[in-house]
Amino acid sequence: MARPSVIDGYLSELGSRLRGPAPVRADLLSEARDGLVDAAEGYQAAGLSEPAAQRRAVADFGPVAVVAREYQGELAVAHAVRTLRVLLLVIALGDLVWLVDRFVWSTARSGTDAPAPGWYLVAAQAGDMTAAAIALGVVAVLVGSRWLYRTGMSSVVVGRLVGAFTVGALGTYVFCVLTLVVATALRDLVEPAQPVPVVSAGVAAAAGPGAVVVVAWLVVQTRRCLDVASG
Repeated sequence: MARPSVIDGYLSELGSRLRGPAPVRADLLSEARDGLVDAAEGYQAAGLSEPAAQRRAVADFGPVAVVAREYQGELAVAHAVRTLRVLLLVIALGDLVWLVDRFVWSTARSGTDAPAPGWYLVAAQAGDMTAAAIALGVVAVLVGSRWLYRTGMSSVVVGRLVGAFTVGALGTYVFCVLTLVVATALRDLVEPAQPVPVVSAGVAAAAGPGAVVVVAWLVVQTRRCLDVASG
C-alpha cells in the first residue's frame, strides 16, 4: 500500500479539526488541496523532489492549528447563515398565518359592534414589530457578514458575531410567537366568535406539529452555531 503523501496527511489532519456544514467543509478542503498541489508542482519545477516540494508547500500554507481556526470561522458563518435563512422563511410564513387568523376572526365578528380587545391589538402590534425587526436584522446580518469579510475581519470573529446574533434572534422570535399564541388563545376565550375557534383549532392541528418540528430544528441548529463558532 502506498504511503499517504505529505499533502494528504496535512489535509487529513486539517479535516479532522473542522466541524460544520459538510458541503462547505468539502469545498474548503478541496480549495486547500488545489493550492497545495499547485505550490508543490511549482517547487518541483524549480528542482525539489516531490516529498521536499510537498513539505515546502505545506510549510508555506501554514500550521494546521492556525489554518483550521480560520476555516472554522468560515464554517461557523456558513452554518449561521443557513440557519438565518430558514428563520427568515419561518418569520414570513408565521406572519401569513397570523394575517389569516386575524382576517378570519374579524370577518366572523363583522356583524357585531365589539372591536378586538385593546390588549390583544397591543400584543399583536408588538409581535408584528418584533418579527419585522428580527427579519430586518437577519437581512442586515446576511449582507453585513460578507461586507465584514471584505474589510479583512477574521473569519473567526465574523463567525462568532453571526452565531451570537442567530441565538438572540431565534430566542426573541420564539418568545414573540409564544406571546402571540397565548394572547390569541385568551382572545378567543374572552371574545369568542364562531367559527373562529373551530378554524383556529383546525389550523393549529394542521400546522402545529410542523411548526414544532421546524422550531425544534432551529433550536438545535442555533445551538450548533455556538459549537461550530467555538470550534
